[in-house]
Amino acid sequence: MTDRYAGRVLRTKASRSSSLRLLNDRDRDDVLELCDRDPVVNVFVSSRVHEAGLDPVRLGGQMWGFAPGGRLTSLCYAGANLVPVAATPEAAINRAHDTTIPISLNWHPKICGTPTSG
Repeated sequence: MTDRYAGRVLRTKASRSSSLRLLNDRDRDDVLELCDRDPVVNVFVSSRVHEAGLDPVRLGGQMWGFAPGGRLTSLCYAGANLVPVAATPEAAINRAHDTTIPISLNWHPKICGTPTSG
């Protein structure tokens, strides 16, 4: 069987930061646990993961995770839109300094995050 995506799939170098990484199906339970902390706000990402898992082809985008110390604290679904989940300033700053990830995946909670009251 030949690879039908050969030459058409973006390949990135491994991130220099072990805290920021592309997630896969092994991370599914952790992703859903993080989404379930605020199920109304995270309904889009949660429904996509329930339906398709975390394989980028089935998901329709990539799921990036920020896991300082090995515990997932923030996510960003990067498909047609960028959809953050529990985006923290630390995650945004870490992403801004990581040049191995395409710039289109840069997210910031003040721009893309949950609106604040006031």
